[in-house]
Amino acid sequence: MKLKRKIFLIFSLVAVIPMIFLTTYTVVQYTHMIDNRMEDISHEQQENLSDAIDASYTSIRQVFMLLTFASNTDSSIIKILRPYADPEIHMTNMEIYRACLQLRNANQNIFYTYDFLNGVYVYTPSGNLISYETSKNGTIAQTYNPKNDDWYNRTIESGGKMYYSSLDEHPMFESKNKSIFFSQTIIDPDTGKFLGVLIIDCSPELFNLDSVNALGNMNLITLTNTNNQSVYYTNDSDGSFSIKPDASNTLYTEIDHTPLLLALTLDYSSLREDYTRIAFLLVIVSALCILCVLLFTFYFSNSMLLPIEELSEQMLHQSDPVVHSKKDYTCRKDEIGTLYRQYDMMLEKLNASIKKDYQDKLIVLDAQMKSLEARINSHFLFNTLESINSLAEIDENEDIATMSLALGNMFRYAIKTESELVTLEQELRHVQDYVAIQSIRFDNRFHLSVTIPEELYELKVLKLILQPLVENALCHGLHYCTSGDQITIHGYVADRILHIFVSDNGCGISLEELERIRQHLNEEAVFTELGHRNKQSIGLKNIQSRIELYYGKGYGLTIHSQLTQGTEIEIKIPVFQSKED
Repeated sequence: MKLKRKIFLIFSLVAVIPMIFLTTYTVVQYTHMIDNRMEDISHEQQENLSDAIDASYTSIRQVFMLLTFASNTDSSIIKILRPYADPEIHMTNMEIYRACLQLRNANQNIFYTYDFLNGVYVYTPSGNLISYETSKNGTIAQTYNPKNDDWYNRTIESGGKMYYSSLDEHPMFESKNKSIFFSQTIIDPDTGKFLGVLIIDCSPELFNLDSVNALGNMNLITLTNTNNQSVYYTNDSDGSFSIKPDASNTLYTEIDHTPLLLALTLDYSSLREDYTRIAFLLVIVSALCILCVLLFTFYFSNSMLLPIEELSEQMLHQSDPVVHSKKDYTCRKDEIGTLYRQYDMMLEKLNASIKKDYQDKLIVLDAQMKSLEARINSHFLFNTLESINSLAEIDENEDIATMSLALGNMFRYAIKTESELVTLEQELRHVQDYVAIQSIRFDNRFHLSVTIPEELYELKVLKLILQPLVENALCHGLHYCTSGDQITIHGYVADRILHIFVSDNGCGISLEELERIRQHLNEEAVFTELGHRNKQSIGLKNIQSRIELYYGKGYGLTIHSQLTQGTEIEIKIPVFQSKED
């Protein structure tokens, strides 16, 4: 069997069989998940509806309690009814008016809080009516005798339990709107006497469950009073719900302490519809994936193997003088093209790395040659400066003596120092020698201020990193004392990092020039030719390159400047403690 057919067969079996198994397992598990989700949805809907009905029932109980035991005890219904507890005592019209006024004044807030209330009515044992109603359902006529109706007698016989009316148009109210009223006997808590019957008339909105019906027309909700079979709420008023309720699709909930029964019938076919569609889509996607895998495997086995073979051939014969591929695959946009491009890039990086190694060796060699050049005839230079210093002292020329001595110190520091690392104190002394020469040159028209704590003087730093910055500040910042007169060096240590700042109050740097300098500092050091001298090699770039080569990336110079506001250069290097010899 050919290699291409082997690859096609192996890839097909490896990819297709697990995908078929995974698809079957996923569909089965998804079906179980749908069933569990349907059950969760139904119980969640049932719980939400029951909570809403409980809340409505609780609101009615609260209204009864607030009306019966008002916070203003002089205006509570019990206080109002106590004088008329005797069935033989009838209230005058004025007494009825005053009682109605007291009831209204004491319970206005209740009507504002519970907007489902239509009115509150109280019948005394003698049959007098005290009422406070809104305009929603009218009032009860004073001539109406409740003792002739069944609801009144059942309320009396209930022994203090609440009576639930049907949702209907009740003849005792002048308005012919549908409503639900609740009635309960009022008993004096002190004497146990019967004081009357309290009636609370409510709008059908009391048990309106539309706001908590999360399933819309996919379920049938029915709230029924089991005492009189009156339906308080249903979301199928037009009879459009097509599913017939039965034990398999209906959940019943009895509301505690009430005759109310909640029936929730679910249209499981509608609920499952979206989930079933997703399961079908999953099967379709899996089938398409299997087909794509087969097509890809066929394409891979026929068109991908040849470029890999050619690349392998190139790699095996890399040492040959000329190795060419039969076809250029670097322009391809797939992994093969990436492989060829990365291989070419790897060769280029390898060549660049070899070139850089040679270049670094040449840079080191060039630096060694520069160092040797600086050391040539150093004894002659020191002897000459010593002779000039002696002659100046004989002639009592203090300026020449100071300059020659400082210059000798500077050359000795730059050439004779054994290590590239010196103490901060030695570096500052080198700066002082330079400033001594320039102060004589410019007739003390500038001033150097050093504010570095003495405990930092023993820290190790690279040599010759401060003097060039002071020289740069004098030449380019102060313009040789024509644009300013102050150079400041200060520093501190934070988080094991030494920060040294060299600043001046000179002319500053324009934004364009500052950006050019920063870009130059970030450039890599480039070797040109052995012995070549770059004018910038002893300046800022030299300091930046030396710090990065010695300490690594992340350390070096940072420049801050504003035109006419002066310039500040920060040196950031890690802390090295000086060791005793």
